[in-house]
Amino acid sequence: MKTTLISTVAGLALSASAIAGGGAAITFDNGPEGWSINGQATIVPEGGNPGAHLRHVQTDTFGCNIRTDSNTDFVTDFTQTGPVRITVDFKVNSITFFGSEVPRDIVLELRDYDVDGPYPYNSVWFLAGELPAPGEGWVTYEFIIDNVNDTELPAGWGGTGDEDPDTFEPILPENRTWTDMLQSIDEVQFTTFVPGFFYGFTNYDFEVDNITITPLEPDCPADVDGSGTVDLADLNLVLSSFGQTTDSGDTNGDGVVDLADLNAILGAFGQACP
Repeated sequence: MKTTLISTVAGLALSASAIAGGGAAITFDNGPEGWSINGQATIVPEGGNPGAHLRHVQTDTFGCNIRTDSNTDFVTDFTQTGPVRITVDFKVNSITFFGSEVPRDIVLELRDYDVDGPYPYNSVWFLAGELPAPGEGWVTYEFIIDNVNDTELPAGWGGTGDEDPDTFEPILPENRTWTDMLQSIDEVQFTTFVPGFFYGFTNYDFEVDNITITPLEPDCPADVDGSGTVDLADLNLVLSSFGQTTDSGDTNGDGVVDLADLNAILGAFGQACP
């Protein structure tokens, strides 16, 4: 799993709904489309990145949740969609605590409310870093959800629904896995609440635009000749290089063409690569 933070300039071009290659883009030109901030959806028609956007102004609140539990482009089974990229644009006008500007983090959190136990939900979450400073302009945060069929949490991801008996930090319950969570998401949030931390009353004035989700093309290492299909040519490359230290026919990048590479070819034989 990777996360990058990219500064942007005004004028990012996205359509209001479906985007090239699949996925969706919420630009707020067509309304909130299921998204809200702390239960509010105040749309400003101009001044976004570009055009319409959400603006949220709230005093004396612990934090803010930009959330949807109804937009099925985001509230979905990620093991079926495959790896995806999720992005969101933020612009901060002011975040103050006791009269002073303060930084606040932004987290992507995927929640499942259909749970048993003392906690109202289980979730997996990733901390992207701090929101932009006032005057910094629009900044895009990117989250990549991959390894969708793995059981272990990817590096950098945390869980909630239980707590570590020694550190008391939030963790996933023993009966939940990464794949299990991705199959049963009820809500997607960008939140200033980092699980395990506490916050005092804070004043927020910030803007949100261009919430997007796009599928990522899966890697196709078995297509060693780059033809777009795993076929006899790929098999012959592996067989002709078998046992050699070479890149030709090395599907897993370990530097040696061996049984693992042959199995990769046979397992994907006849498949087309995106």
